[in-house]
Amino acid sequence: MKNYKIVITIELPNGDEHFVIWEPELYGDLLKKGVDIETFLVEFVKNDFKVSPVSYLIELWNNPTIKPIVSKMGSNEVIRELCVGERIFPIVRY
Repeated sequence: MKNYKIVITIELPNGDEHFVIWEPELYGDLLKKGVDIETFLVEFVKNDFKVSPVSYLIELWNNPTIKPIVSKMGSNEVIRELCVGERIFPIVRY
């Protein structure tokens, strides 16, 4: 079954990636309204991260899911995100 979504990969300076999943209609509506997507994304993530992202990658996926991956580094646990599903094609990178 096809379950297309827009996946935005937020790349941070330390190499971490965070993912946001949008309905394609939201992305299309923003484009139709002439919203500057890059500025929108900067404002969207401004308060969520302590550093500015290096880039944003917008792609079309089928059935994406975000999975937390927990690993140990010494006595610390590090939680990273992994997006799984079928990557269809990239749309744009900022």
